[in-house]
Amino acid sequence: MTTTTPYLGYLTRKIKEKISDAITDKKIEALVSKGLKFNIENKGSAEFQKYYFKILSNTEYFRSEGRFFRLFKKNYSLQGIDNDYLDRLEKGKQSILNLLENGNLVDLYFKYFAKAEIKHKNKTVTKELGSFFSKFVHTFKPKDFCPLDNPVKNYFGLTKESFFISLCVISQAYKEWTTEH
Repeated sequence: MTTTTPYLGYLTRKIKEKISDAITDKKIEALVSKGLKFNIENKGSAEFQKYYFKILSNTEYFRSEGRFFRLFKKNYSLQGIDNDYLDRLEKGKQSILNLLENGNLVDLYFKYFAKAEIKHKNKTVTKELGSFFSKFVHTFKPKDFCPLDNPVKNYFGLTKESFFISLCVISQAYKEWTTEH
């Protein structure tokens, strides 16, 4: 996805500057070492890493696992998503995969993750599931979309932006930065 508006272009440029400040020859070894150490030594993180690599770009597993979204929700510690909604996602797997494979993120997001009707206690609430969306998209398109959570959004100054916009501009910034460097 390329940035097409001046605002998105501005965000992408600012993020690339932040990436350039963070990833230098002097800093890269410490960053990698710190990340690897945490992911190896932390038992919870190590278990998550096993799950993550099992499902990464694995559309066959996605198609065949009848409880994919329940396991995904559990492993990613996603909160506030009821079983009825997860069942809706399970039923829509082929459509979800088609939209993703065709690069139609807008339709994917608005059909399945924006304004999701979730049961909460005795009522139904409308929730934006942008975090769920970004984690899902990254899982199956890791070369095109970066991992994203609130700390990453905050690091890049995108606290007030949606996960959808943040995913698009941060991923674009990484692509441009890697091409240039």
